[in-house]
Amino acid sequence: MYSERSSEELKTLENIIEGGEKIESSPSSDFETMSEEEILRIQKEDEEKLVAARQELDQVKSGTAVEDIKEVGQPASNNVEEVKMGGETYIVEYVPKEDLSPFFGMAGGNVASVREDLSPRVKRFVRSHELYHLTDRASWGGALGRELRANIIPGLKDPLGLIATIVASLSKERLKLYIDRIRKRY
Repeated sequence: MYSERSSEELKTLENIIEGGEKIESSPSSDFETMSEEEILRIQKEDEEKLVAARQELDQVKSGTAVEDIKEVGQPASNNVEEVKMGGETYIVEYVPKEDLSPFFGMAGGNVASVREDLSPRVKRFVRSHELYHLTDRASWGGALGRELRANIIPGLKDPLGLIATIVASLSKERLKLYIDRIRKRY
């Protein structure tokens, strides 16, 4: 879990996420100084990751890809959660309404942000919606297609969450957002 990392590891991760720090290789990761056994072990690990990535890609192409993560009700006490999906690690941060309003969530890079003031059911669906955005590799439909996929696929897994999120979206603030987006052609 993200909260179990040392403060030095957290700082390094934050720098990497922000693009401010390059990862330096140590002499033990240099292939010239590695034993043949170490190189074979790394090759095997890479092959296993490649097989897992191909399987995930096949699931996405066939439309059967749904998050392989456990249901989580509430965020960790520090409002940050680490989620592993398809061999990748993503960070979900739960933020105050003021940081995202009128949006319920936002995603970019490997980080999904979800408003902490939402009901647990809506929060769980928005979390799935934003994580889907982070893993979506399809390009059809442009921005509208991305939103449709990010609602339909998690909605198939959690239809009540989708309905609760739609109902929560019927506020004046959210309706204004939709009208503005339609005027701007999304």
